[in-house]
Amino acid sequence: MAYLPEHAHQVRISEALARKEAEHLRYSLDTLFALPISLAWVRNLAHEPALAEKVEAFASRFSRLQDQLGEKLLPRYAVLVGESPKTFLDTLAFAEKAELLSNADTFIAARRLRNALGARVHAGRGDFSGKSAGST
Repeated sequence: MAYLPEHAHQVRISEALARKEAEHLRYSLDTLFALPISLAWVRNLAHEPALAEKVEAFASRFSRLQDQLGEKLLPRYAVLVGESPKTFLDTLAFAEKAELLSNADTFIAARRLRNALGARVHAGRGDFSGKSAGST
């Protein structure tokens, strides 16, 4: 595969950062999911700051990794090989075609989930039930 060497440095930097983010996410994943998680556990997060912090760390690290991949590494890789995606969806389509992503729709679904989780974590909601603060 031909590539534009002037872009290789930026790709290497992005790849190194993505690997670092993946390592941090793996740590959060291993520590969080070593716990027996149940609906009661999730509902109790508002009263367990240490556990809520683990969930927030996981959500934050997942978000940073996905941002690093979708907004930095994949677009830079596309430019490296001579592509010029204009939008985020173009980048994902390129990555899927280049077999860097197995499924762009899965990446998008994960992004939506992370946005929903992040909104709940940052709003201080520990129940993740989908109900608004005033509903029952």
